[in-house]
Formats: sequence, C-alpha cells, structure tokens
Amino acid sequence: MEPPGWVPYRATKGSTTSALLDILGTAAHSSDPASVVDAILRAVWFLAAQEEYQKQFQR
Repeated sequence: MEPPGWVPYRATKGSTTSALLDILGTAAHSSDPASVVDAILRAVWFLAAQEEYQKQFQR
C-alpha cells in the first residue's frame, strides 16, 4: 500500500493503534496513609509491566 498522495511519512512496521488509559487512585490525608490508593505508583507498575511485555517482541 502506497502512502496517500505519495507523500512519505514515518510509521512503524505493522499496525498501530491509540488508546486512552485511566489510572485511578484515591486521596487521603497524611495522617492516614494506609487508606490511599496511589495512582502514580499504579502508573509506574503499569509502565514497568508494559516494558517487560515489549521485551518479548524485541530482537
């Protein structure tokens, strides 16, 4: 398949998709840190897992 209008553009091999991801957390007072669900920490865990998953496909 040729690029539209024969104008070159950058792309990746295969298909690409976009996705939106909501990582939710809860607010808590510093006097009760055990009640918090830290969205930043969850995002870090997600990104680390994603990086490990991508390593399966690298040569």
